[in-house]
Formats: sequence, C-alpha cells, structure tokens
Amino acid sequence: MVSRLTRMEGVSMDVTVIHNVSLKPYNSFRLESEASIMAFPHNEAGLCELMDRYRGFKHIVVLGKGSNVILSKDYYSDEYLFVNLKLMDHIEMVNSRRIFAQGGASLSNLVWYAIENNIKGLEFLEDIPGTIGGAIIMNAGTYRSTIGNFVKSIRYYDLEKGELINRDVRDSDFSKRHSFWSENSSIILSAVVEAEQGDYVESLKIVMQDKEKRFAKQPRNFPNAGSVFVRPEVDLKDQVVWELLDEVGLRGYSKNGCAFSAKHPGFIINTGGATYKDIMELVAVAKERVLNRFGVELEMEWKVI
Repeated sequence: MVSRLTRMEGVSMDVTVIHNVSLKPYNSFRLESEASIMAFPHNEAGLCELMDRYRGFKHIVVLGKGSNVILSKDYYSDEYLFVNLKLMDHIEMVNSRRIFAQGGASLSNLVWYAIENNIKGLEFLEDIPGTIGGAIIMNAGTYRSTIGNFVKSIRYYDLEKGELINRDVRDSDFSKRHSFWSENSSIILSAVVEAEQGDYVESLKIVMQDKEKRFAKQPRNFPNAGSVFVRPEVDLKDQVVWELLDEVGLRGYSKNGCAFSAKHPGFIINTGGATYKDIMELVAVAKERVLNRFGVELEMEWKVI
C-alpha cells in the first residue's frame, strides 16, 4: 500500500498523520512491517488532542527510534495508533547544571548539547540509539550508569487517567531496565536532567573512547535491537550473559535471516530478511540452552509490540 499524508477527523493541524506507513525506518532491527496509522504531534496540545479523541478506542503505541523493540506483526490495522514524537525534540538550558529536553529528542543530541555547554556525566548515553522518552521508560544505560540517575523531573501524559502530570523523580522511580513509567501507561513529553559542570575537551575524549570500544566489540554493520537479554540477578560468578551464550555454542548460530553475532553473541543481528518468528526461535534456543546448562533463566530485554 502507498503511504499518504492526511488529517485525522477531529484533530487539528497540530498533528501530522501518515496512513499506510512502513515501520522499517522506525525499528533498529529493520523488520518489514506496516502501520495503518502513524501520528506525529507537533506539540503538547497536539498530543493531548490526539489522545483525548482516540485513547480508549485504539491501542496506543509510542514508537521513536525503535532501538529496543521487536515488531511482531507484518501489518498493524487501524486498531493501533502509532505515535512518534520526533517533532517534539527541543533542548535548552535551565541553569548551569540542568537541561530541559522534550521526549522526542535523541540521546545523542542531548549529550552533545550538554558537552557544548560544558556539562559532564551524560557521555555514556551518546551511543545509545534512542530518544529521551524511550530511554526514561526503560531506564536506559550502560555498565557505567543509567539515565535515571540524572533525571530530576518529568512531564508525561498518563494514558489511564487521560491527563498531563508533572512529577519530581523519587528514589523508587527507577530500577534495572524499568521505571515508574514502564509500569504505568505513559507518554514521556519532557524531562529535566542534572549533571555536573565539566570540560568540553575531556567530555569529547570520553565519547570518542566509548565509541571506539563499542565499534570494536559490537556488531555495528548489521541491524539489531541491542542486547537481547537483561543481566540476571543471580550470581553468575563474574560471568556476563554473552559469555553464557558463547559457552552454549550460540556465537554465529543462525536461523534464516538472523543470527547471534559472531562478533558479540549478546546481540542478535538481521543478516537479511529476518522475521519476528526467526528472532523468537533464536531467543527460545538461547533460553533453553542456558537454563539446561547453567540453571539460569534469561529475561529478554526487548519490548515486543
């Protein structure tokens, strides 16, 4: 079907709508999929108008860069309303240590904005291919830290209550790859993050060093959705998940159009024409082998839509 730009009935010009849109550019695994409707709010008013009209009547799916998601359908009918906040990507300084960022802004843009304004501490987020909103929902991060350690306040739309809410972050709001907002149906509209004042050159060095390490270790030449599994809470005796996957023979193990990366078995890559079924079969093989060998139950890090 051919994509077409249109207006939704009863929704103002504060929202751009595309019908029959390919979702391939909106998921980092580059799975072939299509949505009947995708809406792009220009501002909070547009988002609220959209939700007021369609909340409760459609499955609302917020899809940004799709860097941690797997699409399970070839086609999403008009029962689904996909929402993308890429037009809501403003970033500005609040004071010498605090930055305001809208939910559709990329993590990379946030980090570079911070660096240019001599704020340090957020460098670890630069190479994570996601948006502010998505990162907050899943408390994105690396071994070094997570975004939740820097977020001070959040403005979001509560899909259950149908209202905008401002919330100062509490200690209990973030945990490993989870957040208050992942447990409560929410759309992150904006956040204020706080970090320390730093030096441009030193921050630049950190970003470049991180990039060099990741390019050396991770499969950047194939589409993927990031690490497949969350690190288990059980004692792995100083091992990490990818080492368990390696020990059960999954490095390079393939299924049709996808495979565990030969470079880093913690990633499943799309080698060409991968499908949701192929991916889930690889995940099932990994879970079974690791459970049988080590008695460890692996939890998938990705969100399935």
